[in-house]
Amino acid sequence: MSLDLQDWPLKLTPLKLTDLPETAYLVGGAVRDALLGRQRDAVDLDVVLAAGAIELARSIAGRYDAGFVVLDRERQIARVVFAQGTLDVAAQVGDSIEADLRRRDFTVNAIAYQPHRQEWVDPLEGRRDLADRSLRMVSVENLREDPLRLLRAYRISAQLNLQMEPTTAQAIAQQVPNLRLVAAERVRAELDYLLETPRGDRALMAASEIQLLRDWLPPWQGKHGVTLPALSQAIEQLQNLWPDAPLNCPLPNGRSPLAAARLACLLGSDLMIAQRALERLKTSRVDQRILLAILGAKASLPADRQSPLDRAAQYQFCKAAGEGFLAAVLLALAEGTAPIALVEAIGRWQDATDPVAHPSPPLTGHELMTEFGLPRGPIVGQLLAALERAQAIGQIQGSESARQFAQSWLQSAQSFPT
Repeated sequence: MSLDLQDWPLKLTPLKLTDLPETAYLVGGAVRDALLGRQRDAVDLDVVLAAGAIELARSIAGRYDAGFVVLDRERQIARVVFAQGTLDVAAQVGDSIEADLRRRDFTVNAIAYQPHRQEWVDPLEGRRDLADRSLRMVSVENLREDPLRLLRAYRISAQLNLQMEPTTAQAIAQQVPNLRLVAAERVRAELDYLLETPRGDRALMAASEIQLLRDWLPPWQGKHGVTLPALSQAIEQLQNLWPDAPLNCPLPNGRSPLAAARLACLLGSDLMIAQRALERLKTSRVDQRILLAILGAKASLPADRQSPLDRAAQYQFCKAAGEGFLAAVLLALAEGTAPIALVEAIGRWQDATDPVAHPSPPLTGHELMTEFGLPRGPIVGQLLAALERAQAIGQIQGSESARQFAQSWLQSAQSFPT
């Protein structure tokens, strides 16, 4: 089998075959995906050549006015950035392309293609493993060399729908403690890929069975509280209530609601333990805020979760969930909340002007200070919060009603700072 570069990922870049020297080999995920017929909107190409990697990348970047960055000068790896993808050029490791491929993680990633001669280099029979839908390690030593490959195995098996070969699965299980040696940023990035993968829940469950993430996530890994299988059922329930729910639209932390719900499930219900795990993974403050809000919203629901929530409970849930509303709904459904309890809140959430799901105080802090002679300080914030809640649950309507409420609230307050 040969690959027509015009119908292959190369078409997503301005690259031409003549841009690559005859000593260059295409390797990695793009080769693998081409064999599987997987289409992408953007492409990450990897090229290996015996010498001159950085020079080639710099030359191509200059020719097409593309971005250029040296990723690793010692190992001679550089990247060219196009509008629809990247080209990574790396120096060959070892004295031959075969030697280079034998240092890789899994056989399906250890396939090279020489485009000028239309030749395959496949010393580990990775193409056969792709045809058999099997994920097989190159060697135990290669897994030990970079323990992140232990987690990557589950991500690749989920992304490509591959079955992990038994010897590979056994080798990974035996090396679980080594994952703690990997930098937190690399573990988090690999975990993020897995959380976003459509079949990621099954891979996460398999990884949990061998406690692969025991040094990074709470020890139960979803075995207490909300479970991943229950979360899968909750997705179906939500889609029945809201068929076009934007489960894959990114939140401000960069995660989709589905990925956020999966991670929240793995973090467990204890907010302090969950925060320590997120800090251990070196997640951003925005990520921590949204994920902890998702967990807190689930806990904010009333004891009776089988009946429709009243306006006050809907307001409390929406307020607690914030931007993570959809993920919080998934967790609540997975924990046994009846769909009928949340259906009205879901409907409100879809209306950006709804005062219950998207509340805002009917008066501003400046108006309160001016009209009631209030000093700047906590009292203003407390009154704004009270006004917001009162409007959300229907106690006040309009500015005049809000002023009357504020006057009554201030009269009942015992004191405030001057």
